[in-house]
This record gives sequence, structure tokens and C-alpha cells, in this order.
Amino acid sequence: MQYKQNNTNQFYSSELFKAVQTSDIFPDSKTFCDYIPNFPLEEIERKYLQYSKTLNFNL
Repeated sequence: MQYKQNNTNQFYSSELFKAVQTSDIFPDSKTFCDYIPNFPLEEIERKYLQYSKTLNFNL
């Protein structure tokens, strides 16, 4: 259980989370928080950081 809590806290402080929450993609700030990821959070963050630097990136 402790691992999950630490993992969640790391996600909430991640660049991806901040970008999604400040870009008004969803109608409310709770929507993204409620999603259940299909991949490990570390992998999602790594891919976001990789692709966000590409020319045609669109969050």
C-alpha cells in the first residue's frame, strides 16, 4: 500500500500531471485524477517527456 501512495504522490507532482491540469483538456480538474492508467506511471511520464519535445506534439 505504501508503494501505491508514493507512486500516486509522484504522479501528482509530475510534469504530465501539471501540464494536463493547466491545459483545460477536461471540463473539470477531477476527471484526469480519476483515470486508471493502463501502463506504469513511470513509463507514461517518460513517454510524455520524450514526445512533448517533438515538433508536432499536442497534449
